[in-house]
Amino acid sequence: MPDLVDAATLLESLSGARLLIFSDRVFEIFCEGRVTWDLDGCIAYLATLAGRQGTLMDELLEHVHELRGSPVLEVDFSIIEVRFQ
Repeated sequence: MPDLVDAATLLESLSGARLLIFSDRVFEIFCEGRVTWDLDGCIAYLATLAGRQGTLMDELLEHVHELRGSPVLEVDFSIIEVRFQ
């Protein structure tokens, strides 16, 4: 099976990559009863942070608080950032 890649090669190719796993509440931000951020907006914003070093969580949360107009988030705002080294 020539198309298979061993785990060590795969992990080496991911070095420096970032994986964000999140619930739909991360991109469904409401303010005053209307959606202020959707999936396309979320992806576009995260793409602007792609070259940053360190974690993206602080910047992401600050941005979401601004969009929402409040530091209080929806019940299921869940996100995990995985960094490959």
